[in-house]
Amino acid sequence: MTRSSLLRLLLALAICLGLTSPLMTQTASANETTLSNPGFESGDLRGWTTTGTAFNGSVTDDPGWGWGCCFNQQGSYHLWGFAAGGDAATGTVTSEPFTLTGTGMVSVLVSGGRNDNDLYAALTTLDGSVLHKATGTDDEAYRRVTWDAREHLGKQLRITLVDKATGGWGHINLDDVRVGTDPAPDPSRRGLAAH
Repeated sequence: MTRSSLLRLLLALAICLGLTSPLMTQTASANETTLSNPGFESGDLRGWTTTGTAFNGSVTDDPGWGWGCCFNQQGSYHLWGFAAGGDAATGTVTSEPFTLTGTGMVSVLVSGGRNDNDLYAALTTLDGSVLHKATGTDDEAYRRVTWDAREHLGKQLRITLVDKATGGWGHINLDDVRVGTDPAPDPSRRGLAAH
């Protein structure tokens, strides 16, 4: 191979890599989620709306809660419902709308108190109708909950965290919302999906 041919080949390779790498990176991140702050990595509630006092000031980078061990959050920040007002505070925090795409699965990391009626993370329609929900397990360590929402592909939805509980374990935590990227749960592995 001549020097001229080698230079042309290297130039063509550099152009190809220069044009495809940014496009591939952009496509990958655009498919992860359509939420602007799905894991609270901005360090605040940007992209989320609150009512009441339960979640104001509750985004934290604390890795543990002080009387136990680890939240096991994804990334640095997460929403710890106890941080703002303890177990007595109540309220909601609701994501900006997103269009369900990809696999049709929505998953969240959830932890905190167990109370199906008064303390839960929910996948909702824009009018607030609950499609799927999950509560905590009276433990601060996060667990992943996956909802099969394929019947709502192409529709606008939201994630809402509800805290109407005021007694012991009266708080709920949230992190790492994933929209349309997780595979459907294996039905033979019970406990991975919540409805």
